[in-house]
This record gives sequence, structure tokens and C-alpha cells, in this order.
Amino acid sequence: MGAMQGMFMALRLANDLFRTINENNVLKVAVTATHAVTQLPTDWRGGYIWITNTSASSYCEVAQTINANAEIDLSVAATTAGASTKVGTYIPPATRQRFQLQEWDKTQPCYLVHEGQASLTLYLERGA
Repeated sequence: MGAMQGMFMALRLANDLFRTINENNVLKVAVTATHAVTQLPTDWRGGYIWITNTSASSYCEVAQTINANAEIDLSVAATTAGASTKVGTYIPPATRQRFQLQEWDKTQPCYLVHEGQASLTLYLERGA
């Protein structure tokens, strides 16, 4: 019996169905130590995405927003009351995590705001 027995991982191949040819439902995002936003495809509204942090040693924080001027600030200190301003979801080094995007008005842009501990690459993949 192999170590993988009993483990199941649902994989979805990148595809350009319902999109412009060669736009394969995957975004490759350059994250730096300064906050920035990346516009999300409208057809991802309300769906699931996988976020993969390819860095072996650096983490980042991300959040979904309709505000193109939104910021994440990794220097925000934790408080007993729970600091919330400019705090995103933590993405550890060398991990892949699944998230559900919130719905948004399809006539308006929506963004992933991000900031990294250091420069790194995130893959955002439309998932199931």
C-alpha cells in the first residue's frame, strides 16, 4: 500500500472555455513588499479559486475588494480587540489554498489586493 492510497485531490486543468483563446483561467500575479491590486475576471464572481504561493520562504496577505485604492499593510500589529484595518488573509509560503470569491456587480471591476513579505509569485486559478 502506497503512501498516497486513500488520498484524493480534485484537479482541474487550465482551460480557455468561455474566455478569449489562450486565456486559461489562471492569473500569474507578481506580489511585492508594497501593496497592489490585480483585477479579477468578472466570470470568477461567486466562484472558487485556488491561490498558490510559489515562494519557499515568504508569505503574503490577500483580500477581495471593489476599491482600486485598497491597501494591505503587513506592519499592522495585532491587538487584543483584533486589528482589522489593512489586514488580509494570510497565505503561507509554498502552499495552495482554496477560497470562495464573493459576488460583485458584473458591471464594476473587482480586485485582489495583495502585499508580500518579499517579492513572490501567486497563481490564481479558477477552481471548483
